[in-house]
Amino acid sequence: MQPRKKLWWGLGVLLILLILGLGSWWYMARSKSVDVVIVKPVTEPLMITRDVTLAPLYSATVSPAASGPIVGPVPTVGTNVSVNDHLFTIDVSPYEAQLARARNAASEAAAPAAPPVNTPAITEAQQLLQQGIITQAEYAKIVAREQAKQPSVDTPSAAAAPDTSTIERQIAAANVIAPVAGKVTAVYITADGVAVQDRPALVIASLSPLVGEMALPNALTEAVQQARTAPQTTLTLRVNGHDYFGEMTALSPTGGDVTALKFRFDNPGEVLQPATPYPLTLKLPTKIPLIHLPRRSNIGDDTVYIVDANGLIDARHVTTAYVNGNDWVVLAGLAAGERVVAEPAPHLEIGMHVDVRA
Repeated sequence: MQPRKKLWWGLGVLLILLILGLGSWWYMARSKSVDVVIVKPVTEPLMITRDVTLAPLYSATVSPAASGPIVGPVPTVGTNVSVNDHLFTIDVSPYEAQLARARNAASEAAAPAAPPVNTPAITEAQQLLQQGIITQAEYAKIVAREQAKQPSVDTPSAAAAPDTSTIERQIAAANVIAPVAGKVTAVYITADGVAVQDRPALVIASLSPLVGEMALPNALTEAVQQARTAPQTTLTLRVNGHDYFGEMTALSPTGGDVTALKFRFDNPGEVLQPATPYPLTLKLPTKIPLIHLPRRSNIGDDTVYIVDANGLIDARHVTTAYVNGNDWVVLAGLAAGERVVAEPAPHLEIGMHVDVRA
């Protein structure tokens, strides 16, 4: 290779290394600079949105009082039933045979009647009574005296008789009926169609009303309590573009830093389903300080990075009120004037020194 070509190759490699070095330097400098949002609480009506699940207010677990094969069909999930509707029948023929054996045994074990006592003294007394020589009372004394002389005969006591009440109850439980009205929401009967005594067989639930609860910060309990009966206060579930309105039923302390807001929703059309998550929105006329942040500032689990007075990264866990598009509204966890990293880069860590871009 000619000396001039070698020179050009060397200059090219040097230029590439220089570009890479400058790029790396620029990236590192850029990556340690962040954009921030200054926390400025705004006083406005309170709105809180949470995903919640609902549960039937009225439900019952059907547990048969006898074990045995099931005769005939069993209601399937989704079947509507009324109170005292017949659900299924258990084959109790083994119990009936057991009861018959117990009764036969009791009959055989019954004590025979004591044979009448007839001694020479009693025979003589009978003749004297017939002749009018002794009275009936004197005859009775003689008979009692003679019976007392006879050896005692052991007879089975009444306590030895078998107790058949349990078997009788099991036979009476052959026909299983619905204790409440509602819809069959679960079936636990095994594939072989056998019912097991005192084990759940079915669950029946009324799908209206449905109830649930939402966690509220304790700091909001008083405001919510005061606004419960205000006409502007609403509690809504949005399902398939339609709003369903519910009512607050209680505010129950949990012993921690939150209070359980309990509620109920009438569900006549059974559109709402238990155990399905729905977005619940609570709106109050009460005005409280709220903080608006960009949604991208949430690094996960309702946590943000802040830049402290020394330019170091720290983390804050906050309480979310609601999210509306890219607007993340926070109830608590930040103080006015704190600097929240608007769009945290993946490499940021607690304790890292950063520069705040103007």
